[in-house]
Amino acid sequence: AEEGIDTLARLHRRAAGRTLIMPGGGVRANNVQRIIRETGVHEVHARASDPQVFAELVRAARSPAPPPG
Repeated sequence: AEEGIDTLARLHRRAAGRTLIMPGGGVRANNVQRIIRETGVHEVHARASDPQVFAELVRAARSPAPPPG
């Protein structure tokens, strides 16, 4: 997902709420805020097989986004 931020952002704008664009693949606690901030999406897809890793991702996604730059 992180490598495709520009494409995901373009798809999200083009979908204009008619279709849900949900980034997935490589979404982790250390990049989820960037993905959300730079694409404009409100949801991401993440594997939940490891409860600890998933909990870290959820905490990171819910925390206030740091300012850009």
